[in-house]
Amino acid sequence: MTDHRPKAAPSPAERAAEPRFAEPNLAPTAVKRQHYVPRAHLRRFTDANDRLLCFDLDTSKSFGTAVENAAVGNRYYDLSFDDQTFSLESWLTEIETAAGPVIERLVRDPQGIAALSDSGEFALARFVAAQFFRVPAFRDWNEQVTRKILTDLRDMAKQSLYNGVLGELSGAEADEIWASWEQNPDHWWFGENEATPDVVVVADMLEETQGWANLLRAKPWRIGNAADASLLYTSDNPVAPFLTPVRPWWEPGGMATLAYWVPLSPDTLLVLGRMNRSVGERSAKGPRNYRGFSRWEVSFSNHLQSHNATRHIFGTGPYIPRDCAEGCLRSVTSAMRETAIRYLGFDPHPPRLG
Repeated sequence: MTDHRPKAAPSPAERAAEPRFAEPNLAPTAVKRQHYVPRAHLRRFTDANDRLLCFDLDTSKSFGTAVENAAVGNRYYDLSFDDQTFSLESWLTEIETAAGPVIERLVRDPQGIAALSDSGEFALARFVAAQFFRVPAFRDWNEQVTRKILTDLRDMAKQSLYNGVLGELSGAEADEIWASWEQNPDHWWFGENEATPDVVVVADMLEETQGWANLLRAKPWRIGNAADASLLYTSDNPVAPFLTPVRPWWEPGGMATLAYWVPLSPDTLLVLGRMNRSVGERSAKGPRNYRGFSRWEVSFSNHLQSHNATRHIFGTGPYIPRDCAEGCLRSVTSAMRETAIRYLGFDPHPPRLG
């Protein structure tokens, strides 16, 4: 891992110029109960009695709780090495502290998006980037990817063994070697001496927060209020990505090409759109727009929150169940794609070669 000894913090200009600023993010902490969604964010979705209304997507049951008891885990960001325990907790608190006043200002006056200073934009972009990686949903995604790679590695190794790529072997010899390989732990297949804890992967990704923030800052930002007091809700994965189906065939679903829908309060929504510029038109900062969100857009945001949440929704209902969200989003993306093909000349397929 990166050297985590304290270093001087870069200036906003240095942050913009350095796309891969690997920053130390581990330090000792006395905090045991560590929130993966900031309490300041959750408080904006509490009711008049400061209770946080929750919806459990697994059980379809609603309940109220205190902010302190939501989106929290014991020692969630702690890791140990060299007989010492370190944590991401203090570093994440710094991210939240820097972004807090910026978000509060935008919730009060969304039109202020165009007047944000460079430091304010960086604070907000870093907050969004860090939030994307610090949640249980990222750990679940990493586990799924790891399992898929592990399955592929085992399949390739077995095929190589039985197809003679590793030398001429009898069937019995190949069986004996494969039986031995199958007993090895998962980390052996990756050439590692021991299993890598989830929090190590999270820490490694968060070391590059500034690089991710630079990408997010180059995106177009739109902020606005929900129409007719429509209520937005958030979740245990509040930065909800969406990959539009209408895009050039060569454009992958990477960090820059995803759109991110981020409810900042029940009335205020921030959308970081996908970059859609050709090579040579890159900019360190995308356009900033204030425009209200329709009821359809509010509903779309809530569908994304239900779809991307690990388990819990936070805020006032009506809540959208996970299966409903998944079905509706499939219908929406299919309709977007078919409309673009029929009326806009959109071709989703790569050109034929030869």
